[in-house]
Amino acid sequence: MGFQRDFNSLEILEWNEKTNEEQRTLILKKLSEEKNAALMSDAGLPCIADPGNVVVMKAHELGIPVFPWVGPSSILLTLMGSGLNGQQFRFEGYLPRDRNDRIRSLKELEKKAFTGETQLFMDTPYRNQQVLEDIIANLSTTTFLCIGKEVHSPKQRILTKSIGDWKKSIPQIHKIPVMFAIGIKR
Repeated sequence: MGFQRDFNSLEILEWNEKTNEEQRTLILKKLSEEKNAALMSDAGLPCIADPGNVVVMKAHELGIPVFPWVGPSSILLTLMGSGLNGQQFRFEGYLPRDRNDRIRSLKELEKKAFTGETQLFMDTPYRNQQVLEDIIANLSTTTFLCIGKEVHSPKQRILTKSIGDWKKSIPQIHKIPVMFAIGIKR
């Protein structure tokens, strides 16, 4: 990146779902005063399945140039490692928390996948096992499911199989960061 100073001299501020309005206002104020900042994401790319878009929009409003740099993205790495269609895909973000709503969403995603468009989504690690069980119980055995587990870590494992094959051996993914992708074999 070309940074020449000591990283310990930097002020690091956190912006996530727990950052309150007062803290967010302070961060945006500092951005408007300093006009020199870096936005980093802990699990992918800033602004992609990440709340950084508010900070980037503020930079645009303040006339601060924005220079994105590509880094590891669990979304794109899962798609790349899935073997599913990477020419047409959609990232759906998080599925509904309510189980009935989630099952309805999964069935809609499967319909879209049957058109050839790969459907990528995620959930919180503590709900991943429930999501996987809903996928296996409610989607067609011929639909393909990719599970990208702990993507961009030394424990990374990306595996794509039909729902029918997943039913034979259901992995344990409770409290593990996972990306899901459903699609068809081309």
